Amino acid sequence: MREEPGQPLSNSDVNASGCHEHANEYWVYLVDSRQVITVLNNEPRFLSITPDTGQLELTAPETWPLVRDFMRHEIQIQQKRNTDYVAIPLVTAVWFNPESHVPSPPIRIHKDGTQVTNFPESLALWAHVNDAHRTAMIDCAERKCDMAATKGAKQKEHQYWNGIRTAVRSAEENRPAIKRQAKKHGPPFKCKKQIRFGVSNATARVNYPFSKKQVTNTLSNIGYTADYKRGKVDTIKKKTEL
Repeated sequence: MREEPGQPLSNSDVNASGCHEHANEYWVYLVDSRQVITVLNNEPRFLSITPDTGQLELTAPETWPLVRDFMRHEIQIQQKRNTDYVAIPLVTAVWFNPESHVPSPPIRIHKDGTQVTNFPESLALWAHVNDAHRTAMIDCAERKCDMAATKGAKQKEHQYWNGIRTAVRSAEENRPAIKRQAKKHGPPFKCKKQIRFGVSNATARVNYPFSKKQVTNTLSNIGYTADYKRGKVDTIKKKTEL
């Protein structure tokens, strides 16, 4: 029996639950505004972009200092009182399929009960594989591994994807269990503490385009410098004291 070619299909998406205890780690990008529609092309998951559903918690330990400083700079410009949260555009699912959606296991739980997930680590927990093996070959290339180490990295990466494939197959063969999980974890979501959808007048909405000059000036104002490559931001560095 031959192994299926390529990586197994497992699509992660976010459903807006309205629960305060549900949090997901995101990577925040500055991209060309023309890419906003392009990112949704050929997507199989009924996705949409909402203008302010993403409630970014600036005081969370997971929030990168650069993101925190950048957003608080915008909060100050907008003269908003809420300096702990900011609303940003978010790619969200607009349809929940009880026969194929499974809950993502939290990668950590805060003292206040907040359940934190993210796409790669939660997927690894669900499939019972080691997420570090997912990038074994990339990590090996960066370290300039010898042939023996490269072979070991390739085996780890193979084990990772084989584990994902096995978990997906098992879930597909056990659809009734998925539907039972959907009744427990899917909509309508049962929240310990609900949050309101929408943004109050005290909270900033950062969902507008920035020019290259605006990005450069904002980064400079908060103590960072941007290096550009072919007109695009290549690296962002913290200014150091001279």
